[in-house]
This record gives sequence, structure tokens and C-alpha cells, in this order.
Amino acid sequence: MTLAAPRSRQGRAFLALAFLAAMVAVVGGFLWATQAHADLPTTTLTYTQSPTGPATVNPGTLVTYTITLQTTGTNSSGAVVLTAAVDADLKLTTVTCSTPAGGVAWTASGAGTATLVCTSAAATTNINPETMTVTGNVHGNISVPTVTVHDGAGATITAANTGAGVGALTLGAGATVTDATNFPGIAHTFVFTLDPGVT
Repeated sequence: MTLAAPRSRQGRAFLALAFLAAMVAVVGGFLWATQAHADLPTTTLTYTQSPTGPATVNPGTLVTYTITLQTTGTNSSGAVVLTAAVDADLKLTTVTCSTPAGGVAWTASGAGTATLVCTSAAATTNINPETMTVTGNVHGNISVPTVTVHDGAGATITAANTGAGVGALTLGAGATVTDATNFPGIAHTFVFTLDPGVT
């Protein structure tokens, strides 16, 4: 069945209005989608590490990761969740979350585990940076942590940018042993030399 083009002015006007309505719907949908996926256009996430890596460290060495979330305006439609997933061989972990001047409060969780979290009480609207500090003691080889920030719906806000000196840490022996060679029946002497910082 073939529809003939409307011959009346009323029919042509109706088609023009229908076309205009369709275009408005398409443009409106595009703008909504753009806004829905652009909650955080001005957010950056960086972190640093102490001691710097890659390096060899002694057993029990205290490692500190300092993570900074910076925004220049309202950066979420809901709570922001900042997560640091550290190596399982980083033990006795702690986490603290700063509350920026004039900003919303942040709550820390996950101490003692390999997943440390800072969660904002609401959307963050301040321009002062939020700082998350994670510490732990080395009990094995330590890989670089994974740091992410999500909005309340779980969508990734931005990828983390590592600062200079962020790298893997290799567990050292903590001491060197010198074995003295003695004749049979003579007391055998071992000399242990502790690495710097080991007691």
C-alpha cells in the first residue's frame, strides 16, 4: 500500500510539525545522555608513595600512599567512593580521610584489610582537595595499588594518575649472614649484619 503525499495545506503542516517534534526528541535525548554521563568533568585523582619505588625494602617497613581527589566544582550527583586496593602482603593497614575546608565529611573504612575506602557523605561541591592516606607494613613483595573513584551508582568517575616514585617494593632479607669456617670441635661463629632500619 502506498501513501500519497498530502495535498492539503493542513496535511503538509501536520507533517512539518511531526518532523519538528521528532527532531526535538532526538536532540533532547542526546543532551540528557550527555549530562547523565558528565557528572564529573573537572575531577582529577593522583597518588604518591613513600618509600618510593621500585625499591628493595626491609621486612616491616612502613609504606604510605597519599591519594588526592581534586575537583573544581560539583563533581557528583551522589556520594563519592574513593577506593585503594593494596597488596595482600601489606599488613596492619590503616586509612584516614580528610574533610576539606567547606566541604562534606568523608568516612573511612576497611582498616586492617587490603581494600581501603573513603566515602563522602553527599555530593562533593568544594574546590579544596580530599586527601586519603593509606599505610601498612611490608610482609612480602608489594605491587602497586589500584586506586579508583566512583559515584554513588558505581560508575567510574576518573582514572588515577600515579605520581613520581610509585612502584613495586621487593622484600629484602633484612640481614646478611657471614659463616665463619672453623676446625672440628671449635666453636662455630655466625655474624649477622642487620640492614639499615632493622632492629
